Amino acid sequence: MEKEKCFESTVYISNANNDKVEMGTQWGLTEQEAIEKVMIAVNMYSACAEVGVEDIVAIETTELPQHYTANELA
Repeated sequence: MEKEKCFESTVYISNANNDKVEMGTQWGLTEQEAIEKVMIAVNMYSACAEVGVEDIVAIETTELPQHYTANELA
C-alpha cells in the first residue's frame, strides 16, 4: 500500500529592506503541480499589487509526509 505524495511550494519575495518575505503557498500531488499553482497565485496577486516576478528571491518545495489512518492499517 503506497500513499499518494503531496508537495508544498512557497514563493518568497524581497521587500523594500531586502528581507526574504513569504508571499504564498500552494499544494499539489506533484512537485511540478505545486510550483505551477503557486506561480499562478503570484501572477494573480501581481496583477493588483506592485509585486512582480522580478521580486521573487526563492521558491521552496517540500514533500509532505503522508500518514496512514487506523482504518488503512487494519
